Amino acid sequence: MVHRHFKDQRARKIGAPKFNYGLSTNIHVAQHLSIPDEEFKYEWADIEKVWCFLWRDERIILNLMREGKTVRDISEIMRLPKWQDERIMLRAIRVVQFFLKWYDELIDLKSGKGTEQFSAKQVRVARLYAYHRMEYTKIAGKVGYTPDTVQSVLRRISLGDSKFAEMIKECLSNMSLTNCNYKNRRAAMSEPWRAELKNLLLDKVTTVWYQWGAQTPLRDNVADCSGLVIRMLQAVKVLPEKFRDRNAQGLSKYFGTTVKNPQVGDLAFYGANSNSVVHVMFYLGEICFPAPSLKITKTWSHAVIGMCGGKKNMSMEWAKFVGAGLWVKQSARYRKDFLFFRRVK
Repeated sequence: MVHRHFKDQRARKIGAPKFNYGLSTNIHVAQHLSIPDEEFKYEWADIEKVWCFLWRDERIILNLMREGKTVRDISEIMRLPKWQDERIMLRAIRVVQFFLKWYDELIDLKSGKGTEQFSAKQVRVARLYAYHRMEYTKIAGKVGYTPDTVQSVLRRISLGDSKFAEMIKECLSNMSLTNCNYKNRRAAMSEPWRAELKNLLLDKVTTVWYQWGAQTPLRDNVADCSGLVIRMLQAVKVLPEKFRDRNAQGLSKYFGTTVKNPQVGDLAFYGANSNSVVHVMFYLGEICFPAPSLKITKTWSHAVIGMCGGKKNMSMEWAKFVGAGLWVKQSARYRKDFLFFRRVK
C-alpha cells in the first residue's frame, strides 16, 4: 500500500492535481445514483440534524457517498446484493428527505405536543411507526394490538385533520421507510457467506433442473432439493467438502436450531412433522424484481428459493418441459406443509 504522502509527491511531479483527502460538505447524488442533484440539495449539516433517525447502515452509506465512493465501492464495502445496490442507496437518500421534511412534526410526536385528540396508545403507535420505523407486527407486540388494528389506527390518523395526517399518509405510501429489513444486511456484513450465497443462488435461477439424487448444480445444472443445499453451502465454505450426503430429513437433524426470524441462507423445511421431513429450501429474505405487466418493481420481503416441482423418476428433459427446477417463491408458506426454519452456522 502506497502512503498518501508519496501519492501527493508523485502527483505534483507529473503535474496532476493534488489528492483531496477532506470530506465534502455536500453529497453529490447524481454521481452515485440516477437522480439529479436538484432533488437532493441538502448540506451535510442538514443530514446531521436527522442523524438520530437513521439506522446504522444508512449512516455508513451516506458517509461513504460523502467521501466520494462509487456505487461499486459502496456495494463491496457494505456487501449489498448486486441487483439491489443502487436501490438500497437510493432508499437511504429518500429516508433522509422524509425526515428533513417532517422533522418538526416528528419531534412534536415524540414529545406529545399537539396529540391531545389521540389516545395514549394511538400516539405510541404513530411514534413507533413514523419515528422508529417499526413494522406492524413489532408495534402490535409492544402496544397490545393486532397487526390489523395497528394498520387501521394509522389509516385513521392519516385521514384525520391533525398536523400528523399528511406525514403518516406519506409514511404509509412509502414502504421503503419501514420495510428495509436491515437486520439481514447487518448479518451479511458479519457473515459474508450469506450475501455470497444469495448472489450465487439468484444467478442460477431457471438454469438448474430437478433430478433425483443429483448434486451437481454448479457443474451439470442438475440437483434435487437436498443436493442443492449441500453443494451451495459447500461452495461458500459453510460445509466441508467431505460432508456426508444427507436427505432433507438428515439436514433437519444436522441443523438443529429452530428460529422464528431467519437470516439469508437459513433453511426452510417441509413435511408432515419433524420426523417426516420431505423437502428443504433456502430462506432468501428481501428481493425485488421488475413486473412489466404492472409497470412496477415488486418486492418480496420473505422469499425462499429451492428446487420445485420435481418427482423421483423424472428425467432432465421432462423436468425442463414441466419447469421443475430452481425457483424463487414469495414465502416459505407457499406450501401448506411448511414446518420451521433452521439456523445455518
